[in-house]
Amino acid sequence: MITTTMLTSCGYDPKVESAKAARNLPANYGPMAVAYVKAHLKDPASCTYLSLSDEPPRSGMSSRTGVFVDVNAKNSFGGYTGIQPVLVLFQDGVIVDSIQ
Repeated sequence: MITTTMLTSCGYDPKVESAKAARNLPANYGPMAVAYVKAHLKDPASCTYLSLSDEPPRSGMSSRTGVFVDVNAKNSFGGYTGIQPVLVLFQDGVIVDSIQ
């Protein structure tokens, strides 16, 4: 609560920033991001959990907007990684990159 108050008083409002970021995304950004992450797994069939994160969309200083996808899948050694966040970056309505 204190953090939100301090950030708001500094001119940063998370709700406003989230709304701005969401405007830069296509209407179906959630399914697009989830499908992108699944397609780029080493073993897509091993995926036990794949979901759009509760984190709101975020925009940085560039024209990219990031959306978090949570995933649990097997790694190269065949073991499950546990739920990991993957940041999927959109620019002009198109996915341009992802960062794990």
